Amino acid sequence: MGKEECIVIEVGSTSYDTLDRLVIPVTITNKCGESVEVELRLRDEKGRVLLKSELVVLRSGEKKTYEFISDFYNVNEVAGMWRFKGCSEWKPLKALVLKT
Repeated sequence: MGKEECIVIEVGSTSYDTLDRLVIPVTITNKCGESVEVELRLRDEKGRVLLKSELVVLRSGEKKTYEFISDFYNVNEVAGMWRFKGCSEWKPLKALVLKT
């Protein structure tokens, strides 16, 4: 298993908080045999930045879920990318189409 394949990132079902802000749950699983640092970015279908950059540290075998909050309204699709800290190449995340 290559190092890229040992990181699993899933965008879950979105919801809205009490202030009508979009809540985007992202689960990251580290299946590598070592601790890793992963950087995330999220955008909507209009190219608006939902999450500029978030650095996540995971121990070997660790799985964490983060809830990122966006102040934008009318978001129909969330897409993103990730990379290992220090790497220049970004890898795409599968786009999530939101239910309207």
